[in-house]
Amino acid sequence: LETLLADEKLILQEIKKDLLEVKKKYGDERRTKIVPYEGDIDLEDLIEDEEVVITLTRDGYIKRLPLDTYRSQGRGGVGIRGHSIRETDLIENLFISSTRDKLLFFCSRGKVFPLKVYEIPEAGRQARGTAIVNLLPLENGEYITAVFPLREYGAEDHIIMATQKGIVKRTSLSEYATARRFGLIAINLMEGDELISVRQLRNGEAVPESEDLPGPTEEEPDVCIATAHGLMIRFSAEQLRTLGRTARGVKGITLSPGDTVIGMNIVSPGEKSGFLFVTENGYAKRTKLEKFRPQNRGGKGLLAFKYRKREGFLVSFLTVQKKEEIMAITARGLIMRAKISQVPFQGRYARGVTLIRLLPEDKVVKIAAVTKD
Repeated sequence: LETLLADEKLILQEIKKDLLEVKKKYGDERRTKIVPYEGDIDLEDLIEDEEVVITLTRDGYIKRLPLDTYRSQGRGGVGIRGHSIRETDLIENLFISSTRDKLLFFCSRGKVFPLKVYEIPEAGRQARGTAIVNLLPLENGEYITAVFPLREYGAEDHIIMATQKGIVKRTSLSEYATARRFGLIAINLMEGDELISVRQLRNGEAVPESEDLPGPTEEEPDVCIATAHGLMIRFSAEQLRTLGRTARGVKGITLSPGDTVIGMNIVSPGEKSGFLFVTENGYAKRTKLEKFRPQNRGGKGLLAFKYRKREGFLVSFLTVQKKEEIMAITARGLIMRAKISQVPFQGRYARGVTLIRLLPEDKVVKIAAVTKD
């Protein structure tokens, strides 16, 4: 040790050896970007643009993971652990987005809050995530019911909202695009109602969740609303006039006692894709759009998935393309990714096929489409 301390060259060699050991044990690719200085730097320019999976639990825990965390499996698989949750918590939302996207979070009381995807902390596959109240100024008793990715938008763009009790509302997107950190009123709700779905109309056309959609048309797209009891109504967006930001909306579907709306989608005229319906017990089927004739707003709709105890209630539906994959997440935190082509087209009265095998106490709560580039 005295020899080492007396010789600077030996000290430097020892330092080099220690640093090489640290590099071998902890080294990874550089995370910071070195760029020429050109005045003020926008933090967003330093964020890598990548596709991510975002999950949100009923108790308000949110996280993001790279999309490639979940490999594709065959239909009927059991899924992989996608979230660490407590016995009293449940996964309630799953969607695909980009790290540079801006998200609009709509809450149960009809307010909307903005948040960038990269501001959501990334977590491991089995991690619980971050409490959403640490990222958004929610009040006591408020919780997130819908998340809307805000990408490009124009002056003629609109959004359509649907509530659990079947109310729909069409509003100019510009009313919400400038939402501040502390939120804006998005819709005035009746007592006991909740906002559950938000979709975008770009220049009067449906913004696709899928690829290979038809080009622009002069016709307004159709609004499709589905319920837990397996009914779906399809009507033209022309039947919805543009309302102000704080308006309540109009009736989109008439519900039977005990039924609730589980989702809404928008389809363009001439749409060639079909709907994917998924039940709480893991059954799924695709049904062509043409099987659902257009009706007037406010009707009861047509049967989309007949309720039976084996299949359970309808929990989610999407417009999908044959080139896509889907991700299904369960209440106990399992996530399964499968090719949409593995789910066959069936009629409105068909029972569907097994999409994911569940434990007796588990349920499917959400599905999301993954477009293959």
